[in-house]
Amino acid sequence: MKKSTLLIYAALMVMMIMVISCDSETNAAQSGTDSTAVIVNEAAVEEGLNRIRFKDFKEDKDWLDNEYLRTLRTHIDDFNSGRIKDKSLEPYRDKIYGPFAIYNSKPAVFGGLYISVVFLYHTEIVYDAWVYSAVDEKKKKVTGYSFKYMIPSQSNERNLSKEQILEVAKEIPELKLIW
Repeated sequence: MKKSTLLIYAALMVMMIMVISCDSETNAAQSGTDSTAVIVNEAAVEEGLNRIRFKDFKEDKDWLDNEYLRTLRTHIDDFNSGRIKDKSLEPYRDKIYGPFAIYNSKPAVFGGLYISVVFLYHTEIVYDAWVYSAVDEKKKKVTGYSFKYMIPSQSNERNLSKEQILEVAKEIPELKLIW
């Protein structure tokens, strides 16, 4: 990855943290509370909502075949076909096509699911994605899903070949590892 691309992502992450921090400090100043407490409280609210989001996730297969993954797949397909524009994905256009394998999925602190994937035609890069889900607290159900981002992982420890990934998927066919 180009150094300039890394610098852009670092700058975006810093700006995102600053925006969250400023918003929290503004809210805290208006309410007379500590901004750290506001961030912790927001995370606590999302943790409670995650109980609603993932109440039916009982088995491994639930984490590997769900609406979060369908939303991610749809967003990538729509981007690659030109149906949508996503400037954040543009630098990776030549690497994020075709089937991908799921390395990991886990609840996101601020709601939704973090998903680590690798594309079978470019297994040298693991991508981390975040798909958010809105929750109707009164009805205790998820009301919609939205793609938030996908970036190359900072920790590319796992480096399996396409053949190795396909072999694992073949050995455990009951789990939907390939999308």
